[in-house]
Amino acid sequence: QLRENTKLNVEALNQERSRITELLQNRGYFRFHKEYIIYRIDTLQEQHLADVTLVLRPYRTNNCPDTLHTRYGIRQITYASGDPQDSVIHLRQHVLRENTFIEEGKPYSAEGLQNTYNHFGRLDAVRYTNISFQQDPDSALLDALIQLQTNKPSTLSFQPEGTNTAGDLGAAASLTYQNRNLFRGSETFSVQLRGDD
Repeated sequence: QLRENTKLNVEALNQERSRITELLQNRGYFRFHKEYIIYRIDTLQEQHLADVTLVLRPYRTNNCPDTLHTRYGIRQITYASGDPQDSVIHLRQHVLRENTFIEEGKPYSAEGLQNTYNHFGRLDAVRYTNISFQQDPDSALLDALIQLQTNKPSTLSFQPEGTNTAGDLGAAASLTYQNRNLFRGSETFSVQLRGDD
């Protein structure tokens, strides 16, 4: 945070812009960006001092050039498949909810959004995640759409190997079966069979 009677530093000013932006984005200000924060600096050359004023610029749109920044809440969260060839999400509802950190009835949170991406990204069953928001035109409410594409649940791999035991050459092979979503909860089940000759 900026303090009086400290050295004027451009990096510190930028860090303060980022800090305020993060604070607001985690408290519902969905459309807020750091470009809305500017500084006015009046320098007093003889005393080597500067008066710094932080200015919050209004939100500008084509329809209304100067409006106050709006605090948004989450109205509804919907889950959908992101796979054009499969309309079913192969995960149980409680798994979806446990990995979602934006909440219906609560303010929008950029941190909650990032945590949602991170947690779904850690699930072996999930290939990719896309989250989008649609504003209700008559209110400051957002509908969140979480699209998930899951990996193929099971894989079968064959791995041949060469062996050398006390100078005797031979062959071996392993067959591995893996299921990354056995009970639709992103559980991993793996079995490996190995044979020597």
